[in-house]
Amino acid sequence: NTWRQMLDWEISHAFSISVLSMGHPKLRELELIGVRFEWVPGKYQGLTHLTISVGQSFPEKKENVLHIFRESPNLQELVLNSLDELPIAPLGATDTLIPMRSLRKLTLSLYSRDIYAILSSIATTPNLQLTLRCIVVRGAQPQAQYLQLPKDARCLPCLELIEKLSFDAPGNAITAFAPGAEQPLLSATFITDQELVVERAVALSFSAMRGLPLLSLRALSIREQPTQPFRSEDIGMFFWDTARDVENLML
Repeated sequence: NTWRQMLDWEISHAFSISVLSMGHPKLRELELIGVRFEWVPGKYQGLTHLTISVGQSFPEKKENVLHIFRESPNLQELVLNSLDELPIAPLGATDTLIPMRSLRKLTLSLYSRDIYAILSSIATTPNLQLTLRCIVVRGAQPQAQYLQLPKDARCLPCLELIEKLSFDAPGNAITAFAPGAEQPLLSATFITDQELVVERAVALSFSAMRGLPLLSLRALSIREQPTQPFRSEDIGMFFWDTARDVENLML
């Protein structure tokens, strides 16, 4: 199998250099699994569907991953999967958010701080469906141990439509639904090698959601583990400044 794997890698690598570096003006859908390539400015503006899934080496190791968003304004569906931390240059104080007006589905399987860096750099529409798989690391900096969403309403206006919100620590899931929707508007899970870290990540993510523009929230469900309980003061503050209109609470 080793020689076949090497051959597959060389073919993929050669393809990425000879074709992807030149771009293709009529290309609409592109799926890259384990392929390293250079994101050439101006070559992928017509893309509507893009999937990039790699293991330990993201294609743009030395470039700002936000180029993908800037150079593909017509994206409707985007999937980014990486086991590496990404090279992301955060927006400066005078930079404007990257408009992604066509984006309908965004799936990110990345380190939690990279997810936040991306989401806080783009401006989406209320029609966005968000699927997040957050890699969390025990003992790392606090912001690397939970999911954090941007509080700027321009980034994720879909949050204003959330009617039902659920935090399920034993089930490793955070889900949110808009009124009458069958598919979750927001779905988040956590990737780690320790169950205790997952339970803690769900609880910490609940605390981090204080202050989000959850204007339509009416139902809140919290399922915790005795080993990692949600802090009562966090629940109280969440109701005080984020969930004043909640009518249905399940603990």
